[in-house]
Amino acid sequence: MAEVKKAFHITPVMRTIRGGYYSMYCIRYAGNGQILASSPVSFDIKIIPVEDRLPTTLSTKSLPIFLTPFEGSILYTDQKCIRKIDGEGDEIFLVLEGDLRGIQYIGPNIIFVCTSSRVEKYTTSGEKLLKIEHDELGNQIYKDPQNISINRNGDICVAEYDETGNNEPLLTVVDQFGKYRFSYPPTPSGSPMDICCDSYCHIIIACRLIHVIDNDGNFLRYLNYDGIQEACSVTIDSEDNLFVSQLNDTCIRIMRSMC
Repeated sequence: MAEVKKAFHITPVMRTIRGGYYSMYCIRYAGNGQILASSPVSFDIKIIPVEDRLPTTLSTKSLPIFLTPFEGSILYTDQKCIRKIDGEGDEIFLVLEGDLRGIQYIGPNIIFVCTSSRVEKYTTSGEKLLKIEHDELGNQIYKDPQNISINRNGDICVAEYDETGNNEPLLTVVDQFGKYRFSYPPTPSGSPMDICCDSYCHIIIACRLIHVIDNDGNFLRYLNYDGIQEACSVTIDSEDNLFVSQLNDTCIRIMRSMC
């Protein structure tokens, strides 16, 4: 990959909304002007209106670090299962093998989920469609997969941690069939890492700073806004409005992903 000058683009914050948690490790746009948020120290999920209204709180039976919107409800991962929660209760949705992490529901009936060593694709009824673990030479693709986002071109984008002891974040992308495409080089940061993809198939990475790369892994720019410190989670709506949460902060900032 050719060396490029790392460009900072100052991005105006259009709005700031209160999330109700410190350090929202996972925020997800749920449609209908609502953001789902969780914290690694709270056994509940908040449904936060983008407009100035009070959030709704759903109490969970397990710690909901990773979550995804699902047909008017929410799916989140426990270590051994996917749970479903809505206003009527919290129940087991699918029991799977492995230490479950990041999850994304793709309508009408597809779920992607990360484990400690691989990424798997299931139907909502529990049929396994794909296991992504090794490349064509038999090498392990992932080091420590955490969060996942599926691009509009079908690429499966996974944020993970480098297990070298430095906890350096890394982005790994495979195509829709699980064939390895590229990794985005690690950067000197130990922060939690999240990703989302916009309508242009750009991949947006929260890694203290906000990195934007194209769908071939080429760096495009950093998104910078006043007061940015440690961006830890990102999500995007259908109009490419980007929502960002930070460590040790209760706010969600809304801005445009394109400059």
